[in-house]
Amino acid sequence: MNEVSATFSIWSEKLEPQRITEILCFQPDNTAIKGADRDPPRPRPPAHGWHVGCREKDKELAGEVMSHLLERISPVLAKLPELRKSDPKISISFSLDISPKTTNVSLFFDRRTIETISSVEGDLDIEFFD
Repeated sequence: MNEVSATFSIWSEKLEPQRITEILCFQPDNTAIKGADRDPPRPRPPAHGWHVGCREKDKELAGEVMSHLLERISPVLAKLPELRKSDPKISISFSLDISPKTTNVSLFFDRRTIETISSVEGDLDIEFFD
């Protein structure tokens, strides 16, 4: 059985997570405060983090999980220009984590997914885990 997780992240050196939440009118799943200790211990975040995720099991198409994440965050995407007014240097990233790597999971992404990631100037990171 495989598990595919997709995460949308906003990183800001200037705006704390609560301010990002206020601007976007959307509650994240997780946040990180710049320089804070974390439990379990991990490197301290170099910027404030704001994260929304989607996790699904037994998927053959990783792109389906990313599409579900994009549906979930669609209200956020429309408000990103407003967020960029408050911090023009925000970093937007999408990550896809696939476990286990021995399972056949297609990395096909539909055009809408790629266009959406590109339109918000987002990065895409794909990792496989045992």
